[in-house]
Amino acid sequence: MEWYPTQPINIEIQNEHHLDHLCSTEEDAVLSLKLEEFWDAEKHRVQLVESQVLSSSLENQFLYEDSVSKPISDTLDFAQKVPTHISDVETGLTLRGEDIHDIPTVYTISGLRNYEFPVVGTYVDRRIVPGFKYRVRIIQTDLYQFGGKALNLRSIGMGYGKRLTFESESLNYNENYFWSDSDSNGYGFAIVAIEEGDEFIIKDYKDAICGELTVRKCSNSQTEKDMRVAKDGVVEKTIEVRLWAEIRNAQNELDIRLSTSQDDGFIGKVSLVRSKQTPVAEVRRVDFDDCSLKGYHLEARAKMKNVNGG
Repeated sequence: MEWYPTQPINIEIQNEHHLDHLCSTEEDAVLSLKLEEFWDAEKHRVQLVESQVLSSSLENQFLYEDSVSKPISDTLDFAQKVPTHISDVETGLTLRGEDIHDIPTVYTISGLRNYEFPVVGTYVDRRIVPGFKYRVRIIQTDLYQFGGKALNLRSIGMGYGKRLTFESESLNYNENYFWSDSDSNGYGFAIVAIEEGDEFIIKDYKDAICGELTVRKCSNSQTEKDMRVAKDGVVEKTIEVRLWAEIRNAQNELDIRLSTSQDDGFIGKVSLVRSKQTPVAEVRRVDFDDCSLKGYHLEARAKMKNVNGG
């Protein structure tokens, strides 16, 4: 489902207390009826979910705790691409809950950056998925949740205000959470695929090892280009990243290519995958275009150690 910014409309719901005032116009009456129909269906769905015996796995959290009418694996066909268009314009973005099979609320927000996905009120963008790492900003500010640290999203709760829970160092008491309606401005979720200090092996098109790479700096604007969801629950995202790196033990042609200045860094496309076997998303590979690493790709050093047993 693809959506674009449209003209702002008059109805704007910030929290559940506004629902008492939504019957003054014919349009409001239609919205009120939609809300009643949604909650009737939602109550029935929640009863069905509660009657099932679910494990505490991240997969079940993904399928059942996102408050939508259908699990995302049912909504998307096998390997169907989910467009990730968000306007570069940061004003007048209208979000409709019914577009994502959620509570039929409508919000108009300003201040969303073009690499962020929105969360406001009842609305949680469908491309925000447990198992992936996000840096969360309060829209229209430079304030970040969790001190600006990118954390792995663990679950998205059900209900009007949806609880978003992130990873925590504490096993007994997790304070890393907030609700989708905690701030009326809303939140911008920026995905983080690669961070400073990450280490990779450089390979050529023959899969031969040609060097080693350590990330020294990454741009904050890591941009999700698409998302694919398979029937078995595997989620693959493609993230465009600009990075600066230290390269060691470069061999043959790669060594010659890297002799030129790389002040602008390298622009790569990261394949980020989350599955039942790896409920926390991992980098499958990084490919490059239009830079000195074109034709080469990266694989995570941890993956190489697992393969080689070292």
